[in-house]
Amino acid sequence: MGVDIGGSSIRAGLIPVESGPPVGWKVRSTPQSGDEDEVAAALAETVQSTLEAGRADRREAGAVRDTVVLGVGIGATGLVDGERGVLVENSRLGWTQMPLSDAVVSRTGLPCTLENDANAAALGEWWRGAGRGSKCLLCLTLGTGVGGGLVWAGQPFRGARGLACEMGHICIDPGGRQCGCGARGCLEAYVSGDAIAARAAEVIGPVGGGFGGTEGEEAGGGPIVLTARRVVRRARRGDPACKSLVQETGEVLGLGLASLISALNPDRVVVAGRVARAGDLLLAPSREVVRQRVMEPMRRGLEIVTGHLGNQAGSVGAAGAFLLAERQGEGIGALPEGPRVA
Repeated sequence: MGVDIGGSSIRAGLIPVESGPPVGWKVRSTPQSGDEDEVAAALAETVQSTLEAGRADRREAGAVRDTVVLGVGIGATGLVDGERGVLVENSRLGWTQMPLSDAVVSRTGLPCTLENDANAAALGEWWRGAGRGSKCLLCLTLGTGVGGGLVWAGQPFRGARGLACEMGHICIDPGGRQCGCGARGCLEAYVSGDAIAARAAEVIGPVGGGFGGTEGEEAGGGPIVLTARRVVRRARRGDPACKSLVQETGEVLGLGLASLISALNPDRVVVAGRVARAGDLLLAPSREVVRQRVMEPMRRGLEIVTGHLGNQAGSVGAAGAFLLAERQGEGIGALPEGPRVA
C-alpha cells in the first residue's frame, strides 16, 4: 500500500508489486491540527478503508487469489527521518516529531516505511511514470508547496540525515518574497500553488467570472479570487494578465531548474504536481531559461517533461520505497518494472 500525506489531502491505494493498475484508491482531508492521536487515527482509518476498497476492487475484477498486503509505504510532506519513521517538522501543518510509522504499525499490524513525499513522487515517476529509463532523475513537485526528489541509479538520494532535496528552498532572490520556511526568495515562494494565488491577488486582484466562457465556479459572473488553477484556466483562454503571470512563473521555475541541473547533471527532469498541469504553458518558458543558462554539454540529451502519474505519483513511489527497503541488497533491479500506471 502507498499512502501520500500532502498538505491538504491524504491519498492511498494498493500498488501491485509486479504489474497491473493500482486499486482501492481513497482520498481524505489531512488533519490540520498537530494532535498526534488525531493524525494517527486518520492514518489508521485510511489504511483500513483502502485495504477494504482494494480487496473489493480485485474481487470485482475477478481476482482468484486473496489480496496480500506486504506493508505500507508512507510519503509525507515535510522534513522526514525515515530511519526512525518520524516526521521531524512540517511548518505548514504545525506537525513536529510525529511518529507516523509507529502509528500505522501499532494500529494495523502492518510493517511500514516513511519517505519524504517529493522523494516518493520522484521514485514513483522513475519506477512507473515519466522517468522510466532515466539514469539520474530530478523531480520537482509543484503543489501547495514545492518539493524535490533525486533518483540516481534506482535509489532515492536522501543525504546524510535523510533530509536532502528540499529543492523548494533554493534561493532565487535573496531579498525576495517571504517563504513559509522563514527565509526570503525561496523558489517555493514563487512557483507553488499558494504562491501563484498570492501573486495573482497582488497583481490582478479579484476578477469577473466567465472570462472567455463560463465554467464551474466562474459561471455566475461575479468577482472571484484567483487560485492557481483558475489562473492557469484563464491563461489558456487568453486572459493577458493570467498568461503573463504563468509566463513569469515558468521563467522563475527555469531559474531554479538551471541551478539544479548545473549542480546535479540529470538526464531527465520531471515536473509534477497540480501546478504542472499547466503543461507547456509553464514549461516552455522554463526550457528557454534553461537553454540560456545551462552549459550546452549539460543540456545534451536532457529532457524536461511533465509527470505521467498525476496525483498517484506519491502513493506509487511510497509503495516503491517500501519494496526497496524490504529488498535491500538486491541492487537497482529490486523494483520490478511492470507497465506504466498512467
